[in-house]
Amino acid sequence: MDSAEHFAPDGTDVVDESELLADEPVQENTDTTDTTDTAGEGEDTRSGQRPAATLSKNLVRRIVVKATELTDAPAVQRALLAHLLGTADSVPELTAAVFTAGRSFTTSTADLRSIGDADPMEAGVAALSLPKPRLKAVWSLLVVLRQVKGAPPTADAKAALAVAKAVHAMPKESQADLDTALALARRS
Repeated sequence: MDSAEHFAPDGTDVVDESELLADEPVQENTDTTDTTDTAGEGEDTRSGQRPAATLSKNLVRRIVVKATELTDAPAVQRALLAHLLGTADSVPELTAAVFTAGRSFTTSTADLRSIGDADPMEAGVAALSLPKPRLKAVWSLLVVLRQVKGAPPTADAKAALAVAKAVHAMPKESQADLDTALALARRS
């Protein structure tokens, strides 16, 4: 046994600090995961979290298929999906976001559709009835769809009317792009 190594009564290592001044750099172990099941409960004893689950072959296949679909998708649809998921427009980021996102990312598209489904005379009221953050999210989606530019009007009523007008003037191609982007968000 080296004279620099000592053990405390509880069996843990005691480091002679004079060894830390040696010429060689000391590497710190930053791995905090403990995959041993000492408690019998399958939990990491240091962090209180369960160890990472293993991936099934089926899940890996689905991820690869989704990455291929995203690679083959037109840039406009990938940009829409990236906007909806709040992530970068790259295949790895989009793939990860598709498999980890909740379903709340579809709120702005549902709001857009409810405004679009409303009678043109009532669409402004439908838009105005949305909470301000959701109206802004619809405006932001319309920016990505290239139906409006810039920031929304500061007055809520004017913003709602502008959103309603843009939604009802939206060409079928833009709606098709949005539908395809939503289809790309499916995990299957």
